[in-house]
Amino acid sequence: MKLYLGSFWLLAFVVIGLTSCASSEERLNSMFEALPQIDSTLLFEYSDTYSSATGECVGVFLDRWYGTSTTSEDVTALYFASLPKDGWNIWPEDVVEIWSLQNSDGLFRMTVDVYNDPGSISQQQANYQLPNSFYPEASHYRTVYLVSMTYRSPAAAERCFGR
Repeated sequence: MKLYLGSFWLLAFVVIGLTSCASSEERLNSMFEALPQIDSTLLFEYSDTYSSATGECVGVFLDRWYGTSTTSEDVTALYFASLPKDGWNIWPEDVVEIWSLQNSDGLFRMTVDVYNDPGSISQQQANYQLPNSFYPEASHYRTVYLVSMTYRSPAAAERCFGR
């Protein structure tokens, strides 16, 4: 009986763990859907999990690269005007523009990088490489921009940032 009960808890733990991983990705996708919409084309998407060296700051990130005929100034202005209205803010201690939104689901952090010249974009990103096909496709657009978002659960946000 003891073995069956132990197996039950192990199975329950695995199911809960797998469910929470899918849930993190769903939360990120949901936040992307709520962002300001620009007439643009998704060029490339990459998602993965990450962790700090100590394993305390676990989360999921999603990078989406877009191409648009909109000017870089207009892309930047749209995000900077819309994000504060939707509850996003830049923490005073951040030295770069990292937008943060914390709610009961957890902590979302986001950057928006805008490029006029796709050739200036490094193929090697922090955790992945852009495919060779990215550059010919990106060259068809006036502006290329990256929206990079991370998600941490409330517990991970507390461990990482004390928030």
